[in-house]
Amino acid sequence: TLNKKQTLEIINETHKHNKLAVAHISTIKDAIELSNQGVNGFVHSWWDKPATDKQINILKHNNTFIVPTLTVTVKLIELIESGKFPLFNKGTAAPYLSKQELFAEVNKAYKKGIPILSGTDAPNFQMNYTDQLFKEMLALSKAGLSNEDVIKSATTNIYEAFNLNQFKGIKIGEKATFI
Repeated sequence: TLNKKQTLEIINETHKHNKLAVAHISTIKDAIELSNQGVNGFVHSWWDKPATDKQINILKHNNTFIVPTLTVTVKLIELIESGKFPLFNKGTAAPYLSKQELFAEVNKAYKKGIPILSGTDAPNFQMNYTDQLFKEMLALSKAGLSNEDVIKSATTNIYEAFNLNQFKGIKIGEKATFI
């Protein structure tokens, strides 16, 4: 884990080179700290506890996007609960959200207008790079994104978040592109 000074230096240096700074997170506390430092987006959603409205508003105000990677986090939660991934002591209260609460957190961010991007964390847990994206899109639908916004999460939201202007539209006479 990096400390606050290190993450700020990395974010600032990344921005000096006109690149986006994206961080892996698992806690809402880290999400808020990194968002306030200027990180552009997160891979994973927080899964330690529910975010407050104030925290969600901070993420929105800072224009932070989220790639929730719901399928990998759900798999991790399932493994922890089955005892096959002994991350926490048995008999203690779970220091993580349930699957339903995790989906509700993504829905909270979505309803506040925070850009949600489809993405996986393949090859974790033997997930692949092909159909896993479609499973992630189904998970985003279960989290409450509209069908149109699920499609946008895998297309235009990505283009906009990563400034991929060459992929933003289809025009007559232009080359066809596909990611």
